[in-house]
Amino acid sequence: MLFAFLCFSSLSLAQSGVYSQLYTIEDLKILADQKNYKEFIQHAKDIRPSKRDKAWREMLTNMANEMALDSIKKGIYTKETFDKLFHLATWPTLKDDVFFRERRIKYGLNFLKNCQIDNLNSKESKTACLKRAKLIWARSNQDAELAFKLAKQVLLFEPEADLNEYVQVIAHSKVSEFYCDKDFIGHQLIQTLRSQIKMTTKPDSVKKIVDSTMNEQCFSKVKQSLVPLLTTHTRSLSIFSYQILSAKKSLSKNTSDLFLMKFVLDGPVNGDIFNQAWNMINKIGSDYDRRMSLLTALKELDPLPGKLFQGPDKERVAIILTHLTKNFPEYTDHFARTCLNFLNGIGSYPTGNPTVECPELFDIAKNRPWVEQGLQMRYSSIKK
Repeated sequence: MLFAFLCFSSLSLAQSGVYSQLYTIEDLKILADQKNYKEFIQHAKDIRPSKRDKAWREMLTNMANEMALDSIKKGIYTKETFDKLFHLATWPTLKDDVFFRERRIKYGLNFLKNCQIDNLNSKESKTACLKRAKLIWARSNQDAELAFKLAKQVLLFEPEADLNEYVQVIAHSKVSEFYCDKDFIGHQLIQTLRSQIKMTTKPDSVKKIVDSTMNEQCFSKVKQSLVPLLTTHTRSLSIFSYQILSAKKSLSKNTSDLFLMKFVLDGPVNGDIFNQAWNMINKIGSDYDRRMSLLTALKELDPLPGKLFQGPDKERVAIILTHLTKNFPEYTDHFARTCLNFLNGIGSYPTGNPTVECPELFDIAKNRPWVEQGLQMRYSSIKK
């Protein structure tokens, strides 16, 4: 009875085509000669593991490589082809094949270009593109060059994409200096630092955070983007930049002086930075050349910083102005003269009034030695 059942089962399987669908090595050779990649890949594993000899492995490797090359040459960038190539990357025989990896990645990057062109306005397609970008990355050797190419490509179809996975590899690589000066790499690294560094973060902790985010070669490039932020109108951003550059000892004396003075003139808040600024003002009082270098740098700012003059705590403003004009009288003098020239139409001011807080300065300086008496009289006559 059992024998009859087995015979019936075998006959049924044969009739259903299960056994007839298994290809032989000879079948695969014919498909290889025909360059029939789809059918070859579909049946390559019909050969039992114990029979997958050197000839089978070489045939599989050649077909996988030729499929990638042929798809690139003919511009066949379909989801089906992409998925087949990257599924093949999981096969033991192909997993570590350098040539297949290079060709597969080249195909993948080209696929993303077409993905971006064809599906820019489709949220669903963007998600599919991002998923395939991650697959390219996961089935690669994850080096800095590929990280850069993937990050750059992903930005084309998803400007708000999180690139941190790629950028971290770049920032810690031996070739980071060749990539970290690129705008989108620096932007991602700066955003990563901003999420971790607060105004209350101590210098030692700031340095540790920076060092864990990028190596020294990368930082040497990123700091070039941080220096201009020292004089930005966004105070939190300028303080953030100063914290990093100061903790990494990457500030020149002149640059540090400029930030600290602007910090005071913009209306300082109490804390370590204010203490540093106060001490700096003390020091430049006896250093004429240092004051002139600082004044030259301040003159380049437009508008001239002066929010301090309109501070609500008049007593505090008076204390700071007394300290400032005692050690650096040249600045309030320049501010007042520039204001008078603007009001008298002397000079060119393409961006408008360079001394926005001029009324506040002259008002708070009445009966005080902070602005030369003659200048105060000229201002009063203009305002009559």
